[in-house]
Amino acid sequence: TSVSESYSQKIYRALELHILPKLGKFPIHQITASQTIGILKPLSEAGKLDMLKRVTQALNQIMTFAVNTGIIHHNPLTKITSAFKAPSKSHQPTLAPQELPELMKSLSYANIRLLTRVMIEWQLHTMTRPSETAGARWDEIDLEAELWIIPAERMKMRRAHSVPLSPQVLELLEIIRPHSGDSEFLFPSDMKRGQHLNTQTANMALKRMG
Repeated sequence: TSVSESYSQKIYRALELHILPKLGKFPIHQITASQTIGILKPLSEAGKLDMLKRVTQALNQIMTFAVNTGIIHHNPLTKITSAFKAPSKSHQPTLAPQELPELMKSLSYANIRLLTRVMIEWQLHTMTRPSETAGARWDEIDLEAELWIIPAERMKMRRAHSVPLSPQVLELLEIIRPHSGDSEFLFPSDMKRGQHLNTQTANMALKRMG
């Protein structure tokens, strides 16, 4: 299965941090389940179960590739996930519709940057993910059709997505144009030239607002 470059880099960094320092020196045919479980126990004991799941999946993919290419005869890590408890799913806190007026009031008085404030409003109006909003580009905006066309490579499901631009969203565009119109991004970073705001900027601002 093909994955994005950013995801593959994230997985490789996880392997560099948690696996390669102890397991990387062993030939692949010498790696055992008990040895690998011992190396992964600190992740489990620290409660980093999502990271543990990603690492074990990556290890199994590596082993499966080795089997398929004839390097080893079987995958000894197939069942190692059973040695750890599964991560429990937790839902993100949600905002009830009747709480929106209070949020917008707090937003109007909050001591945050204009682009951050507009980014929060943009996300509320368009109902898009933080990464999709933060990475919004001016060349994705079709003012004539009043659409924001997010390309497939920026969507979680890898399908292009069109978002109608309401009058309120069009007004937001006019508000930020003097501040970001010379950038490729609607919400450019003021810290890193040529990049957009962090995908968690809106969430962090909301946390600071309480």
